[in-house]
Amino acid sequence: MFYFSVCFLLFSCTIEKEIKIEKLSEQTMISAHTSGEVSRKSHIRIIFAHDIVVSTDINSIVENSLLKFQPNISGKAIWIDKRTLEFKPDNNLPSGEKYKATVNLKNIAQVSKDAIEGAPDKFTFTFEVMKQAFEITMDGLLAVNTKDLKKQILKGSIVTADIEESLNLEKSIYAEQSGKNLSIRWLHSDNKREHSFIIEGILRQDESSQVFMYWDGKSLGVNKKGRRIIDVPALDIFKIIDATAIEGREQHILLRFSDPLMSDQMLKGLIG
Repeated sequence: MFYFSVCFLLFSCTIEKEIKIEKLSEQTMISAHTSGEVSRKSHIRIIFAHDIVVSTDINSIVENSLLKFQPNISGKAIWIDKRTLEFKPDNNLPSGEKYKATVNLKNIAQVSKDAIEGAPDKFTFTFEVMKQAFEITMDGLLAVNTKDLKKQILKGSIVTADIEESLNLEKSIYAEQSGKNLSIRWLHSDNKREHSFIIEGILRQDESSQVFMYWDGKSLGVNKKGRRIIDVPALDIFKIIDATAIEGREQHILLRFSDPLMSDQMLKGLIG
């Protein structure tokens, strides 16, 4: 997220050993900067209103004295173009942390001393790392093969507030049936926020049973635990195993049955 300010100062600039600017002030020097809520993997940017460095300085590492953070962030700052300074943290930023950044304007060596004269020594701004959170959605039991109802799977998904590493997600959920751990197959989206899973190895037997699914957000840095119990009907029982209200332009209810319905099944009298 960036904060934009309007720059009114007319300036002239010549690419030499230093940048020639008539006069600098806080309002006319900073055009935009990182602010508000950011992702844990965000880079911190300051965009100046004028060319601040010469071409040979692009992609060069900046001295630590130019940009400081409170609390401290380990990383390096690089000029990615003549006006943009980007700080790249060495590690993911901690969830929920609040930062104050200080740009030491007097330490921009290429700007002439006359332009800096009378300008503020520092420019400060703040930003906050979004707090990680997650929500779990279940799609219900499904038969692996409609001709063999013994083997079942359970589909679901997790959506996280911020991006998350796949290994951390995979540590957050486990499931069991009749005391036996069930395997979980994962599919992670490129945006690292949407994650689908399939719990495999569920058996539908002569007697009804239950699948216990547990989640623990410790590996995600989230203080959230819970469990869900999914009933697995016996093979000779036909019943509705899940009902979900679907909101939208056409509101409706999604019903999931324990057994597949026949393609020519008459629903009159079955649903009332």
